[in-house]
Amino acid sequence: MHKHIISLVLSIAVASLVIVDQPNLPTVAASPKCPSQQSNSPTEFSLGLGVTSPLTLRRAILDYLNQGGPYTGLQWLIRKNTTGSILPVDLNRDGVEEIVVSTSIFNEAWGLASWISIYECADGLYRASEFDLEASYIQSIRVVRVIDLMALGYPQAYFHYRATTSACTESVIIIGWNGNAFVDFGQLPYVYCPASVKVFDYNQDGQREIYMRGMTAGNLESGVGRGVVRVYKWGTNAFQEVETTYLPSPYRIHVLQDAQEAFNNGDIRKVLALYEKAATRSYLINERSVYENETGQDFAGQYQTAFANFRLVTLWVSENGLHTAQSIVTRMQAKYPTSTPGSEFVELALIFKAEFARTHNRSSACAAVTTRVNESYPNLAGYGYIGNWGTANVEYNSENLCPFP
Repeated sequence: MHKHIISLVLSIAVASLVIVDQPNLPTVAASPKCPSQQSNSPTEFSLGLGVTSPLTLRRAILDYLNQGGPYTGLQWLIRKNTTGSILPVDLNRDGVEEIVVSTSIFNEAWGLASWISIYECADGLYRASEFDLEASYIQSIRVVRVIDLMALGYPQAYFHYRATTSACTESVIIIGWNGNAFVDFGQLPYVYCPASVKVFDYNQDGQREIYMRGMTAGNLESGVGRGVVRVYKWGTNAFQEVETTYLPSPYRIHVLQDAQEAFNNGDIRKVLALYEKAATRSYLINERSVYENETGQDFAGQYQTAFANFRLVTLWVSENGLHTAQSIVTRMQAKYPTSTPGSEFVELALIFKAEFARTHNRSSACAAVTTRVNESYPNLAGYGYIGNWGTANVEYNSENLCPFP
């Protein structure tokens, strides 16, 4: 198959185009060096009675190719109840295409089996480099791009896979030639389903990145999820996450998460805007904490808005916006009367204001808040109302409820 600088090769698995980035090298089809199709060669691979395990199936595929069977005849592997890719591409740049096969296949004899095979032409026959996957977990796997992102001088095949354990996750597995053999270069951290994977110049800096868009959570332990985009670029010797973007969410705890991220990044204007949104927008969804779910309570709206107001007071006081801080305290006193859910944060806001007025030190003011929380409100944070929303979401305890350590 002739290649150009960028050639589009059909991936039978998904009836779409896989982009293969290769330089304009002299290339010939696999058949001149490996068995070519003869009059008695099989034209399509079929599952014989002797195939009783994934191992015997893989041996049967290799025998089929070495009898001159065309790679297009392997479509059986990716028909009903199976997912995968079949792709001819020169991965080791020897001028001869390998055949890349990925499949996740269910059979009543052995259940679910998943693997990647690279069939390399050598000495007139194909030989297989095989990579077993977690058979009982992988539900689908297909090539999304063939390109040399690692600057090895050989292109890698990037496989997008979906796995199901306690939750549905998706990620990327990287297979390629290291100069001596076909190897598994590892996989990227997963996102939760549903997800999409692309390889392109995401930030328009002249270099292509791996773009993964999915969810931050997928089970009870991780809590309510939100959309996320993670971008990876090849570094010195590994892929590095260069950007994480959380997508807009209707949940109040995710607005609180965005405010915390903005605070960590020093963007005070954005912090104030986000805490104001979390404190006042009635359309936001109030997700109960693990503590509330386990104790049969539902004060999520009161505590989350009160916490956002408290954070606003600490920020405005520390920025010398005392008039604005006092107006927020007045708002809190009206919304959270004494001994009602959320009123704890009115008291904590007043403690912060008083201590800051005395010391002009925001760390000292937060220390006074922390002391009061530890003495009187053990269920306010940590395993309580605030910051106990699952491992995928922002977490707080009594020590960091106030923002200035």
